[in-house]
Amino acid sequence: MENTFICPECGSQDEPNELFISKEPVLGVSPKKDPWDSVLQQMECISCNMVIPAHLGKRWNNITIEQAQKEWKAIYKKNSNKQKN
Repeated sequence: MENTFICPECGSQDEPNELFISKEPVLGVSPKKDPWDSVLQQMECISCNMVIPAHLGKRWNNITIEQAQKEWKAIYKKNSNKQKN
């Protein structure tokens, strides 16, 4: 059973817009790896308009909302060029 969406930014449980991304493989080692490079499924929160990695929004692998919020703030949120403004 899949978890329902909870936005790790604002806590909204409204059904998000889902985005599926197709990316070219990156060859070689990049000295400045972007954590978003491996995120192929994203969700746009209807309430705060933040683009959230699906594994955090749906809490894959049974992570808690607290774990999702911590990972969101530590790794993904700071990369603001991925957000819709």
